[in-house]
Amino acid sequence: MPIRAKLIDCLNSRLIEDLQLYQTALSTFGIVAHAVGTSQITAIRKSRSNVARMLFDYLSPATSNNGKGDHPKDEPPDSETICRTVFMAQPHFRIWLGYPVLERDEADKALIDTCLKSLTTAEGVTVFRDIAVLTMYLSPHELPLLSPAQIAKMPRYELGFYLGILLNRPVLLTEEDEVQYGKFTPDLIDWICDLLEDPQIAPIQKSLLDLVQKINLGEYYVAEIDAPPLLEKRKKMIDLIRRLDPTLRKIPPYQPPARANDPTRKIRVGFLARTLKKGPDSESLYALFRDFDTDRFEIYAYTIDHFDRVVKADKAFDEAFDKVLSGRRLLRYVQGTAHIVYKLRDDELDIFILANSTHFGVGTADLLISHRVAPIQISSNTVNPLPTSVGAFDHFLTSSCPDTSDEIAYSDIMEPPIFLDPTSICYPFGLGKETRTVLDRATIGLRDDDVMFYNGSSVDRLRAPCLRTYMRAVAQVPNGKLVLAPFNSGWSGNLHSNIFWERLRRVAAEEDFSLEDIVITNELTLAEARNLVQICDVYLTTWPHGGATTVTLALDKAKPVVVTKRVSSRSIDQFLVGSVGLNELVAKDDDDFIRIASDLGRSPETRAAIGDRLSNYDGKMPFFDVDNYSTQFQQLLLEVWDRN
Repeated sequence: MPIRAKLIDCLNSRLIEDLQLYQTALSTFGIVAHAVGTSQITAIRKSRSNVARMLFDYLSPATSNNGKGDHPKDEPPDSETICRTVFMAQPHFRIWLGYPVLERDEADKALIDTCLKSLTTAEGVTVFRDIAVLTMYLSPHELPLLSPAQIAKMPRYELGFYLGILLNRPVLLTEEDEVQYGKFTPDLIDWICDLLEDPQIAPIQKSLLDLVQKINLGEYYVAEIDAPPLLEKRKKMIDLIRRLDPTLRKIPPYQPPARANDPTRKIRVGFLARTLKKGPDSESLYALFRDFDTDRFEIYAYTIDHFDRVVKADKAFDEAFDKVLSGRRLLRYVQGTAHIVYKLRDDELDIFILANSTHFGVGTADLLISHRVAPIQISSNTVNPLPTSVGAFDHFLTSSCPDTSDEIAYSDIMEPPIFLDPTSICYPFGLGKETRTVLDRATIGLRDDDVMFYNGSSVDRLRAPCLRTYMRAVAQVPNGKLVLAPFNSGWSGNLHSNIFWERLRRVAAEEDFSLEDIVITNELTLAEARNLVQICDVYLTTWPHGGATTVTLALDKAKPVVVTKRVSSRSIDQFLVGSVGLNELVAKDDDDFIRIASDLGRSPETRAAIGDRLSNYDGKMPFFDVDNYSTQFQQLLLEVWDRN
């Protein structure tokens, strides 16, 4: 078969079959997950290497000029068809297959070196050849940044392919990867900003503007990276896009509506949430406003195109929700930033509150919140571990650190905090009171005398430093077992990435920790997740960004929860644990985390004492005390209103 036909067949079929088989192997019908077998990983690696070599051969000028390819001698390789194949059109497929972490043989390494050296002087289709090959091996943050001259000569489909990979979330396997990503991303943003204003790029500036808005900086939420420098760079890029984009340029500066002059009007509050369907986020939103004085306030709730498997339709909840809020507004990303800004302004809000973190970059949602839509704007720590830093918000709603010396120094670009204590989140329905036993210890292969340390977090949060610290703690506990229930980002899909397994294997090997003492579950139902919390001995959180829902659930089930104090970010789990008087479980660093967790593992008496404190908590736990929570939040908003 000619090389072109064979290559296209592989990109449309063979690699997709690899992906389907890989996902099928991961999606077993049991609770306990197992890594894909060595033979299948070897097959995936060979497919990757073969396709990388075919890409190099087919797209090399030498091939097209010496007759080895199946196209005429003077006809350039068909890069457009390559870009439009199923595999190449989906940047995340190579991440799902774990290409950046697969073993590389000497031929692979030589091919990578050849392409990296070639890119320093490459022109035309050779640039695309080198990039296409490198994307089969490297994480997005390891790819070279092309020169303006190289970018200017790329057809849109080649440019779209390159930026689709480059702007995607990176593969951070080790602590060193996080350091490198922290250095790479500010450089990436500077590179984008320079490109957008480079005269060589003028003919394709509109295409470039559309493409760069796909940048995903979400790893900054889950990795231990200094945030302020990145936030400054992000604001710079948002401001530039707003200046260059002809549609965004037409959005006029915000002007308070005429009703702002009426001192007798109700205070109109708009709240942009991730979702309005029944689930942890919408229940917390309901709790915020449940007891607001309807003679003083009217509340609008907004959401933009978000669906996940945690939320569900619930008529009773919808009726309760609609009694509290004056109106729902369902917005669509397809409408574009300008349209959504106008829709929000049409509601003539007095206060706008952001509690939506479905994206972190410079996309529609990020450009939206960079525009003022109300006289007072507040971002909420309920889902955002960092202030927005886009220049349009006046306050960051969060909880106070127990020790005021731990408060972060807010820079000029980070909105100042306002505090809702002891916690800025509340679940009025107790996260559901599932009591039936869906699974038990035997189901996941544990004995009754095993000490079960448990974490249920997204794959992205289970970073190498967290896994390393968990293993060091569990290793100090007789019969200690580590149970992890990773789920895909945003509670979407069913995927345990090979990247996670490779990260786990590497850390375990470095720590000499037996994989026999680790249980990994498949994607769980909510009932199963509740049961795992119920049967664990100690719940361990991730950092720098931990969860809220599972931590609250663990405390509700009277389980000790070990968290780490954060300074650069304000992950809400530390405030949840502190709100019930368990500050002794808030570790100051990794070593302290290991000490606290291992002490708990070795002392059933201490675990029982903490369980008794939680079971016999005096009154409602703060994160379930909707009466106090809603009243307190109303008073806080009135104070902010009076100050402004």
